[in-house]
Amino acid sequence: LTRESPRAWKFLASLEDDQALVMTASGRLSRLQLRQQDQVSFFDEVTAVPLEHAVDTGLTIVGDDLIVADNQPAVKVLNARSLEVTAEAPLPQPAPVAPRVVGDRVYVQSGREQLFCFDLKNNLAQLWSVQLPQTVMAGTPLPEGETVTVALQNGEILRIDGQSGEIVETRNVEQAIVDGPFLLGEVPVVIAADGSVIALKSKSQEAAQ
Repeated sequence: LTRESPRAWKFLASLEDDQALVMTASGRLSRLQLRQQDQVSFFDEVTAVPLEHAVDTGLTIVGDDLIVADNQPAVKVLNARSLEVTAEAPLPQPAPVAPRVVGDRVYVQSGREQLFCFDLKNNLAQLWSVQLPQTVMAGTPLPEGETVTVALQNGEILRIDGQSGEIVETRNVEQAIVDGPFLLGEVPVVIAADGSVIALKSKSQEAAQ
């Protein structure tokens, strides 16, 4: 299967119905192919590379792109089949959570202090960055028209201009957030630590009620 026991696997991500990517605790990244011989199914290692720097935040796969944030620190795009690095951008600090991808935008934190937005289709060109209040994204940012909504684990909600990176609105739901934002029907919501679903309304919407 691989040179290391499955117990040493650190991350596992599906690539196709019969393929997977595996990263081991020692930093070996492998592409596995499901095969069958004598009516026995098994994974065969097709491609493998040793990573120069540790990855502690998981694997993000979009099509044939594998996006990782390592402890160099940097965010990198690898071809998910050949495992060759195709683009990279430095980070001031290691990312505390895995990169989030929406369309051609890659959102990745630097420590708990900054959120960066990179262009996936333009060699990870930096589009903007914003300061964070010593916390972590709760989930994947949600594009809404010309803005992007980001929920933070400390309960803060940021609405950011998707082009300039300017923070156009900040609010706090007064509860820790564990996931979101995402759309429930047409309403953006987040999930609080107590399991409740909180609908997000802009300050202008609240004032109109």
